Amino acid sequence: MNQPVNMEQRELMDLLIWIAQLGDKVQSVSAKVQKIQERTAINYRKIRDRELEALLLSAPLGLRLLDRNVFIYLPAIEKGTCFVPILGVEYDYSLHPPEIHLKVALFLISENDGLETLNAIGYRFETPHEGVRHRYCHIQHIIRFDQSERYKLPGAEWVPWEYPAFPVDAQDPIELLICMLVSLYDIDIIKKLDGKTKTIFETHIQRMKLHNLNL
Repeated sequence: MNQPVNMEQRELMDLLIWIAQLGDKVQSVSAKVQKIQERTAINYRKIRDRELEALLLSAPLGLRLLDRNVFIYLPAIEKGTCFVPILGVEYDYSLHPPEIHLKVALFLISENDGLETLNAIGYRFETPHEGVRHRYCHIQHIIRFDQSERYKLPGAEWVPWEYPAFPVDAQDPIELLICMLVSLYDIDIIKKLDGKTKTIFETHIQRMKLHNLNL
């Protein structure tokens, strides 16, 4: 690796690889989850943890997974509505402060009059923007992963994507990623922690209101 990597960058890479591994470790899924994954795989290619690690190591200062047309598949959630979260990641550590954009789309199959339709609703977790708007870590809706029609979220055309921008309890890319995971999986995500990943969580959560999660 030719470019220097500081501790926060290393932690971010470790967490992203761990997230990709979470999806790969799922031994079996329901028929509904399998159907969603098959439908999304047509347009959203899943990146495996080994491929992701190689990409991260090759570009530690900045990476945009969409440039490689790949996404991280997170474990499905089947509490209430069944959906599969798919994550697009973009970060830039050449900036001061560093920026990260975590775009997660929740894909589900809607049934209406016997027809099954793939739909999605999406969110972006972002570090502060320069200028007068959204100068804080925040969450907003998305209607596509980028400006192209290829990654437009099905059924999300009506969603307001410029406002609102919800502030979140985060001060850096790692804390923002933790907020995203807890938003999706509640404290259940804590039960999956071990070793290096648990240490990263513990260190950052102590600076957040999330310290009440009782690691």
